[in-house]
Amino acid sequence: MQSVVKDNQVIQSLTSLIALFPGRFFRVPDYQRGYAWESSQVKALLDDLEVLEASNSSGLHYTGTLVLVPGSDHSVNYPVFDIVDGQQRLTTLTMLMNVLVTVVEESTGLASGESDLHQLYLGRGSRLKGFQPVLMLNGDIESFFRALLRGEA
Repeated sequence: MQSVVKDNQVIQSLTSLIALFPGRFFRVPDYQRGYAWESSQVKALLDDLEVLEASNSSGLHYTGTLVLVPGSDHSVNYPVFDIVDGQQRLTTLTMLMNVLVTVVEESTGLASGESDLHQLYLGRGSRLKGFQPVLMLNGDIESFFRALLRGEA
């Protein structure tokens, strides 16, 4: 199934992470519950990824529904989408991407945040000026999530 993505519309089709992330920001609205996955749910997702890697499949894996709607402050210059459903999966995948990006940056001698992967999946701009996280959690956990991604939690 092909992705149908328009500037101000809900994304309503099977979409890969590489197609979903470029040029977009994601936010868990305050009315959504905070991150609540237990280790068994994280393990199930990681097990699925291991099976996917070991198989000779197309490299696609259905991880569940992700329902996004344009945020109230969505614009062409700030394409932010509120996550209506799927915030647990997207948050877990973001934490996984953070670990993978850190390994890549350290192994190639790049400072944290300098890689293209970091700019795509974790945060855009510079930490000194204009940094914008790609995924923002709701108020009750956002500061902890930032510290976690920086390796400070």
